Amino acid sequence: MRLDRSPLHALVTVSALITLSACADKTTPSDDTGSAVDTDTTDDSGATDDSGATDDTDTPDDTGDTAPPPSGGASYTDTLGAEPDFSEPHGRFLVEWWLQYGEISLSGSASDGPSPRFQTESARTGSCRLLTYAASSCEPACSGGDVCIDGTCESYPSRYTLGALDWSWPDGSESLTPDGTLGYFGRGDAQNNGETTLSGADWSLTAPSVETLAPDGDWEAALSGRPRGEDVTLRWTDPVEGARVRLYMTDCVGSHGGIGAAEIECEGPDSGELVIDGAFLDLLEDGDWSRGECGVHDYSRYFAAAPEGEDTLRFESSARGQLFFRPDW
Repeated sequence: MRLDRSPLHALVTVSALITLSACADKTTPSDDTGSAVDTDTTDDSGATDDSGATDDTDTPDDTGDTAPPPSGGASYTDTLGAEPDFSEPHGRFLVEWWLQYGEISLSGSASDGPSPRFQTESARTGSCRLLTYAASSCEPACSGGDVCIDGTCESYPSRYTLGALDWSWPDGSESLTPDGTLGYFGRGDAQNNGETTLSGADWSLTAPSVETLAPDGDWEAALSGRPRGEDVTLRWTDPVEGARVRLYMTDCVGSHGGIGAAEIECEGPDSGELVIDGAFLDLLEDGDWSRGECGVHDYSRYFAAAPEGEDTLRFESSARGQLFFRPDW
């Protein structure tokens, strides 16, 4: 699921706003896709790629005697099954765990409606869908911050405050108040797994900590070495029961704040593998790769909680990683 293009994006960000991705209509496939998947289980994901970005998939145990994440799920993700969940809540609060760096962060906000969606779901296979975009024009031209989508002017939702919030995690706690944009942000030291809780005046949401995926084999080589039209299966070594995963792939236009002509979004249960349709990858490769500083794609493992009977607000606990792939390299 793609979070809105904001600091929260890299979903499930907050895409708003949490309410972690990314970025399950999934039948567990046998490895007969013919994809060039490196089944070598050596973890070579800690290397720095040629894009200059450090690969956050580094998984060595450098957090001391940190206990493993707690078992169990969270109130929203516990209700999901094998199908992918691409829904976008109006309000999302995203906690990201960076135990390898001794940090934890929170970002989020609440809005009175969904944000405009510029892309269209053109196809879906398993846990992944193809998102496509074509520019549109409106007559008369949109005004007041509205945007033109499919010939119609659409408005962005308005944010509203939830008042003072209390956020806690195993190593600390913080009282949060909204900033001038009615967004909430927090950061603290973190060395231990456990649960994180966000509480308002009359509600409280809790989700367990997570750790990022540990790739099984060389994902970049699998993507770069495939023949056109061939699916690719990405595998990881440490699936977590009850957790969900997201993956979002875009070209240089999307990486630089625009909207790619074709992008791939995946979401589903943490089964240990994700199959990406070869036709989707072909269209992604046919995109714009003419700029530098692009080719980094976000993935994450997450749990999410939501108030009972409420589907517009979510609290997500997530750990993010990145893979590097650009077809012209």
